[in-house]
Amino acid sequence: MQKTIIEILSEIKKQLKTPFAILDKKERYVLIGELKEKQSRCTVNLCGSKYVLAADLAPEQLSDFSLLLKELINRKFSEKLIAFLEGKGNAIEDLPNPCGLILVKSSDSFKLENFLESLFEEMLFVKADDAFIFIIPVGDLDELKETSFALYQSLSEEISSRILICIGGLAKEPTELPVAYMNAVKALQFASPFKVGVLNYTEMALEKLLASLPQESRHEFNIEIGRRIRGLDKEALKTIRTVLDCNLNLAEAARKLYIHRNTLMYRLDKISSQTGLDIRKFKDAVKMEIFLTLNELR
Repeated sequence: MQKTIIEILSEIKKQLKTPFAILDKKERYVLIGELKEKQSRCTVNLCGSKYVLAADLAPEQLSDFSLLLKELINRKFSEKLIAFLEGKGNAIEDLPNPCGLILVKSSDSFKLENFLESLFEEMLFVKADDAFIFIIPVGDLDELKETSFALYQSLSEEISSRILICIGGLAKEPTELPVAYMNAVKALQFASPFKVGVLNYTEMALEKLLASLPQESRHEFNIEIGRRIRGLDKEALKTIRTVLDCNLNLAEAARKLYIHRNTLMYRLDKISSQTGLDIRKFKDAVKMEIFLTLNELR
Protein backbone atom coordinates (compact mmCIF):
# COMPACT_ATOMS: atom_id res chain seq x y z
CA MET A 1 0.00 0.00 0.00
CA GLN A 2 3.03 2.27 0.21
CA LYS A 3 2.51 3.74 -3.25
CA THR A 4 -1.01 4.82 -2.31
CA ILE A 5 0.24 6.22 1.00
CA ILE A 6 2.91 8.26 -0.81
CA GLU A 7 0.25 9.65 -3.17
CA ILE A 8 -1.91 10.69 -0.23
CA LEU A 9 1.08 12.15 1.62
CA SER A 10 2.02 14.22 -1.43
CA GLU A 11 -1.52 15.63 -1.58
CA ILE A 12 -1.57 16.46 2.13
CA LYS A 13 1.92 17.97 2.12
CA LYS A 14 0.68 20.75 -0.20
CA GLN A 15 -2.05 21.66 2.28
CA LEU A 16 0.07 21.71 5.47
CA LYS A 17 2.46 24.53 6.31
CA THR A 18 4.58 22.42 8.65
CA PRO A 19 7.56 20.78 6.88
CA PHE A 20 7.72 17.05 7.60
CA ALA A 21 9.19 13.80 6.33
CA ILE A 22 8.11 10.16 6.60
CA LEU A 23 10.55 7.27 7.01
CA ASP A 24 9.96 3.54 7.14
CA LYS A 25 11.11 1.29 10.00
CA LYS A 26 14.55 0.94 8.39
CA GLU A 27 15.01 4.71 8.43
CA ARG A 28 14.58 4.98 4.64
CA TYR A 29 12.75 8.07 3.44
CA VAL A 30 9.26 7.44 2.09
CA LEU A 31 8.54 11.14 1.75
CA ILE A 32 11.39 13.68 1.90
CA GLY A 33 10.86 17.08 3.51
CA GLU A 34 13.02 20.19 3.84
CA LEU A 35 13.89 19.88 7.51
CA LYS A 36 16.35 21.58 9.80
CA GLU A 37 19.16 19.64 11.43
CA LYS A 38 17.35 19.66 14.79
CA GLN A 39 14.14 17.80 14.23
CA SER A 40 11.72 15.83 16.38
CA ARG A 41 10.71 12.27 15.59
CA CYS A 42 7.96 9.88 16.63
CA THR A 43 6.29 6.72 15.34
CA VAL A 44 2.96 6.99 13.55
CA ASN A 45 0.57 4.25 12.38
CA LEU A 46 -0.48 4.85 8.77
CA CYS A 47 -2.94 2.40 7.22
CA GLY A 48 -1.94 -0.40 9.57
CA SER A 49 1.85 0.01 9.22
CA LYS A 50 4.37 1.73 11.47
CA TYR A 51 6.32 4.71 10.10
CA VAL A 52 8.57 7.42 11.56
CA LEU A 53 7.42 11.03 11.38
CA ALA A 54 10.08 13.76 11.41
CA ALA A 55 9.17 17.45 11.64
CA ASP A 56 10.50 20.88 12.64
CA LEU A 57 8.41 20.91 15.80
CA ALA A 58 8.92 20.73 19.52
CA PRO A 59 8.26 17.21 20.91
CA GLU A 60 5.00 18.28 22.57
CA GLN A 61 3.75 19.79 19.30
CA LEU A 62 4.84 16.75 17.28
CA SER A 63 2.40 14.50 19.15
CA ASP A 64 -0.59 16.62 18.09
CA PHE A 65 0.75 16.90 14.53
CA SER A 66 1.20 13.11 14.25
CA LEU A 67 -2.42 12.56 15.34
CA LEU A 68 -3.61 15.05 12.72
CA LEU A 69 -1.50 13.44 10.00
CA LYS A 70 -2.65 9.95 10.97
CA GLU A 71 -6.32 10.98 10.88
CA LEU A 72 -5.99 12.69 7.47
CA ILE A 73 -4.07 9.86 5.80
CA ASN A 74 -6.09 6.99 7.26
CA ARG A 75 -9.37 8.69 6.33
CA LYS A 76 -8.28 9.33 2.75
CA PHE A 77 -6.92 5.79 2.42
CA SER A 78 -10.17 4.37 3.82
CA GLU A 79 -12.16 6.36 1.26
CA LYS A 80 -10.00 5.08 -1.60
CA LEU A 81 -10.10 1.47 -0.41
CA ILE A 82 -13.87 1.42 0.19
CA ALA A 83 -14.51 3.05 -3.19
CA PHE A 84 -12.41 0.30 -4.82
CA LEU A 85 -14.19 -2.48 -2.90
CA GLU A 86 -17.60 -1.05 -3.84
CA GLY A 87 -16.60 -0.85 -7.51
CA LYS A 88 -16.62 2.95 -7.57
CA GLY A 89 -12.90 3.70 -7.65
CA ASN A 90 -9.50 2.67 -8.92
CA ALA A 91 -7.73 -0.43 -7.64
CA ILE A 92 -5.38 0.00 -4.69
CA GLU A 93 -1.91 -1.08 -5.70
CA ASP A 94 0.51 -3.29 -3.72
CA LEU A 95 -2.16 -4.93 -1.54
CA PRO A 96 -1.23 -8.35 -0.07
CA ASN A 97 -1.51 -11.08 -2.68
CA PRO A 98 -3.15 -13.53 -2.08
CA CYS A 99 -5.23 -12.26 0.80
CA GLY A 100 -8.51 -12.74 2.60
CA LEU A 101 -11.17 -10.21 3.55
CA ILE A 102 -13.28 -10.17 6.69
CA LEU A 103 -15.63 -7.71 8.38
CA VAL A 104 -15.42 -7.26 12.15
CA LYS A 105 -18.30 -5.67 14.02
CA SER A 106 -18.71 -4.88 17.71
CA SER A 107 -21.42 -3.29 19.83
CA ASP A 108 -18.62 -0.98 21.05
CA SER A 109 -16.72 0.12 17.94
CA PHE A 110 -14.64 2.76 19.78
CA LYS A 111 -13.22 0.22 22.23
CA LEU A 112 -12.70 -2.26 19.38
CA GLU A 113 -10.71 0.23 17.29
CA ASN A 114 -8.38 1.10 20.17
CA PHE A 115 -7.77 -2.56 20.95
CA LEU A 116 -7.13 -3.47 17.30
CA GLU A 117 -4.42 -0.81 17.04
CA SER A 118 -2.71 -2.16 20.14
CA LEU A 119 -3.10 -5.80 19.02
CA PHE A 120 -1.53 -5.53 15.55
CA GLU A 121 1.68 -3.83 14.57
CA GLU A 122 1.24 -4.62 10.88
CA MET A 123 -2.36 -5.19 9.79
CA LEU A 124 -4.48 -3.46 7.18
CA PHE A 125 -7.88 -2.55 8.55
CA VAL A 126 -10.14 0.42 7.93
CA LYS A 127 -13.49 1.47 9.34
CA ALA A 128 -16.56 1.33 7.09
CA ASP A 129 -19.80 2.55 8.70
CA ASP A 130 -20.17 0.47 11.88
CA ALA A 131 -17.75 -2.34 10.94
CA PHE A 132 -14.03 -2.77 10.25
CA ILE A 133 -12.67 -4.17 6.98
CA PHE A 134 -9.64 -6.43 7.44
CA ILE A 135 -7.41 -7.47 4.55
CA ILE A 136 -5.20 -10.32 5.74
CA PRO A 137 -2.28 -11.97 3.89
CA VAL A 138 -3.19 -15.69 3.81
CA GLY A 139 -2.47 -18.59 1.47
CA ASP A 140 -5.87 -20.31 1.44
CA LEU A 141 -9.40 -20.25 2.85
CA ASP A 142 -8.55 -22.62 5.72
CA GLU A 143 -5.86 -20.24 6.92
CA LEU A 144 -8.32 -17.34 6.69
CA LYS A 145 -10.82 -19.28 8.82
CA GLU A 146 -8.17 -20.14 11.41
CA THR A 147 -7.05 -16.50 11.57
CA SER A 148 -10.67 -15.32 11.91
CA PHE A 149 -11.42 -17.72 14.77
CA ALA A 150 -8.16 -16.77 16.53
CA LEU A 151 -9.02 -13.07 16.14
CA TYR A 152 -12.52 -13.66 17.51
CA GLN A 153 -11.08 -15.50 20.50
CA SER A 154 -8.68 -12.65 21.26
CA LEU A 155 -11.35 -9.96 20.89
CA SER A 156 -14.01 -11.79 22.89
CA GLU A 157 -11.57 -12.27 25.77
CA GLU A 158 -10.48 -8.62 25.88
CA ILE A 159 -13.62 -6.67 24.94
CA SER A 160 -16.81 -6.93 26.97
CA SER A 161 -19.12 -6.40 23.99
CA ARG A 162 -20.64 -8.50 21.21
CA ILE A 163 -18.17 -9.44 18.46
CA LEU A 164 -19.15 -10.73 15.02
CA ILE A 165 -16.69 -11.63 12.26
CA CYS A 166 -17.95 -12.18 8.71
CA ILE A 167 -15.64 -13.98 6.26
CA GLY A 168 -16.01 -12.76 2.69
CA GLY A 169 -13.51 -15.11 1.11
CA LEU A 170 -10.09 -15.39 -0.46
CA ALA A 171 -8.77 -13.12 -3.21
CA LYS A 172 -5.99 -14.63 -5.30
CA GLU A 173 -5.43 -11.20 -6.83
CA PRO A 174 -6.62 -7.69 -5.80
CA THR A 175 -9.30 -7.56 -8.52
CA GLU A 176 -11.18 -10.31 -6.65
CA LEU A 177 -11.39 -8.29 -3.43
CA PRO A 178 -14.65 -6.45 -4.33
CA VAL A 179 -16.44 -9.84 -4.58
CA ALA A 180 -15.04 -10.93 -1.21
CA TYR A 181 -16.15 -7.62 0.27
CA MET A 182 -19.72 -7.94 -1.03
CA ASN A 183 -19.88 -11.51 0.32
CA ALA A 184 -18.83 -10.30 3.77
CA VAL A 185 -21.42 -7.49 3.62
CA LYS A 186 -24.16 -10.01 2.71
CA ALA A 187 -23.12 -12.27 5.61
CA LEU A 188 -23.37 -9.26 7.93
CA GLN A 189 -26.82 -8.44 6.56
CA PHE A 190 -28.00 -12.03 7.12
CA ALA A 191 -26.84 -11.98 10.76
CA SER A 192 -29.25 -10.98 13.50
CA PRO A 193 -28.35 -7.90 15.61
CA PHE A 194 -27.43 -10.19 18.51
CA LYS A 195 -25.37 -12.73 16.53
CA VAL A 196 -21.81 -13.32 17.74
CA GLY A 197 -18.95 -15.52 16.55
CA VAL A 198 -17.62 -16.16 13.05
CA LEU A 199 -19.81 -16.38 9.93
CA ASN A 200 -18.53 -17.64 6.57
CA TYR A 201 -20.62 -16.42 3.63
CA THR A 202 -19.66 -19.42 1.48
CA GLU A 203 -21.20 -21.71 4.13
CA MET A 204 -24.47 -19.78 4.49
CA ALA A 205 -26.40 -21.75 1.87
CA LEU A 206 -29.53 -21.99 4.03
CA GLU A 207 -29.63 -18.25 4.67
CA LYS A 208 -29.18 -17.50 0.96
CA LEU A 209 -31.94 -19.97 0.01
CA LEU A 210 -34.42 -18.65 2.59
CA ALA A 211 -33.72 -15.04 1.65
CA SER A 212 -34.72 -15.86 -1.94
CA LEU A 213 -38.13 -17.30 -0.96
CA PRO A 214 -41.30 -15.21 -1.40
CA GLN A 215 -42.22 -13.23 1.69
CA GLU A 216 -45.62 -14.95 1.85
CA SER A 217 -44.06 -18.43 2.06
CA ARG A 218 -41.67 -17.33 4.77
CA HIS A 219 -44.51 -15.73 6.71
CA GLU A 220 -46.70 -18.86 6.55
CA PHE A 221 -43.90 -21.10 7.82
CA ASN A 222 -43.12 -18.64 10.62
CA ILE A 223 -46.73 -18.64 11.79
CA GLU A 224 -46.96 -22.45 11.70
CA ILE A 225 -43.82 -23.09 13.78
CA GLY A 226 -44.09 -19.92 15.85
CA ARG A 227 -47.49 -21.06 17.15
CA ARG A 228 -45.86 -24.20 18.54
CA ILE A 229 -42.96 -22.56 20.37
CA ARG A 230 -44.76 -19.44 21.58
CA GLY A 231 -44.87 -20.70 25.18
CA LEU A 232 -41.16 -21.58 25.48
CA ASP A 233 -39.04 -19.56 27.89
CA LYS A 234 -35.55 -18.12 27.25
CA GLU A 235 -33.86 -21.16 28.76
CA ALA A 236 -35.65 -23.52 26.37
CA LEU A 237 -34.86 -21.33 23.34
CA LYS A 238 -31.19 -21.14 24.35
CA THR A 239 -31.15 -24.91 24.72
CA ILE A 240 -32.58 -25.36 21.21
CA ARG A 241 -30.10 -22.93 19.66
CA THR A 242 -27.15 -24.58 21.42
CA VAL A 243 -28.14 -28.12 20.37
CA LEU A 244 -28.52 -26.99 16.76
CA ASP A 245 -25.19 -25.11 16.80
CA CYS A 246 -23.54 -28.31 18.09
CA ASN A 247 -24.95 -30.28 15.14
CA LEU A 248 -27.20 -32.31 17.49
CA ASN A 249 -24.18 -33.51 19.48
CA LEU A 250 -25.85 -33.68 22.89
CA ALA A 251 -22.66 -34.22 24.89
CA GLU A 252 -21.08 -31.09 23.38
CA ALA A 253 -24.30 -29.10 23.85
CA ALA A 254 -24.48 -30.08 27.52
CA ARG A 255 -20.89 -28.90 28.04
CA LYS A 256 -21.64 -25.54 26.41
CA LEU A 257 -24.77 -25.13 28.54
CA TYR A 258 -22.84 -26.16 31.68
CA ILE A 259 -25.43 -28.80 32.54
CA HIS A 260 -25.43 -32.58 32.94
CA ARG A 261 -26.41 -34.63 29.88
CA ASN A 262 -29.43 -36.01 31.77
CA THR A 263 -30.59 -32.45 32.50
CA LEU A 264 -30.34 -31.67 28.78
CA MET A 265 -32.38 -34.78 27.94
CA TYR A 266 -35.03 -33.69 30.44
CA ARG A 267 -35.21 -30.22 28.83
CA LEU A 268 -35.53 -31.70 25.33
CA ASP A 269 -38.30 -34.05 26.49
CA LYS A 270 -40.15 -31.06 27.95
CA ILE A 271 -39.69 -29.01 24.75
CA SER A 272 -40.96 -31.96 22.69
CA SER A 273 -44.09 -32.35 24.82
CA GLN A 274 -44.82 -28.60 24.60
CA THR A 275 -44.21 -28.14 20.88
CA GLY A 276 -44.54 -31.56 19.26
CA LEU A 277 -41.03 -31.05 17.86
CA ASP A 278 -38.19 -33.30 19.00
CA ILE A 279 -34.99 -31.67 17.73
CA ARG A 280 -33.09 -34.91 18.36
CA LYS A 281 -34.86 -36.07 15.19
CA PHE A 282 -33.38 -34.72 11.97
CA LYS A 283 -36.61 -33.49 10.33
CA ASP A 284 -37.75 -31.63 13.45
CA ALA A 285 -34.27 -30.15 13.86
CA VAL A 286 -34.41 -28.87 10.26
CA LYS A 287 -37.80 -27.23 10.89
CA MET A 288 -36.47 -25.50 13.99
CA GLU A 289 -33.27 -24.38 12.24
CA ILE A 290 -35.29 -22.89 9.38
CA PHE A 291 -37.59 -21.08 11.82
CA LEU A 292 -34.72 -19.58 13.81
CA THR A 293 -32.84 -18.60 10.65
CA LEU A 294 -35.93 -16.93 9.16
CA ASN A 295 -36.29 -14.82 12.27
CA GLU A 296 -32.62 -13.85 12.12
CA LEU A 297 -33.11 -12.70 8.50
CA ARG A 298 -35.84 -10.22 9.45
